[in-house]
Amino acid sequence: MKTDFRIYAKTRNMKTFKAFDASTGSVVDNLIYATYFKAYQYDKVKAYIDAENQKQDAVTFELRGV
Repeated sequence: MKTDFRIYAKTRNMKTFKAFDASTGSVVDNLIYATYFKAYQYDKVKAYIDAENQKQDAVTFELRGV
């Protein structure tokens, strides 16, 4: 991914993914509160969310370009 991005998360009881605020560890309805990552951070963040997705299945994370 060559663009800036955000993390989106979905719990088992949610129908859709919502933007994620990494500082509080919660999903948010308004994008102004979602954590915004720069493109150079992609590999580090991708490795982290892949590990989290493997470790547990209560929350699913994905990355989406801005």
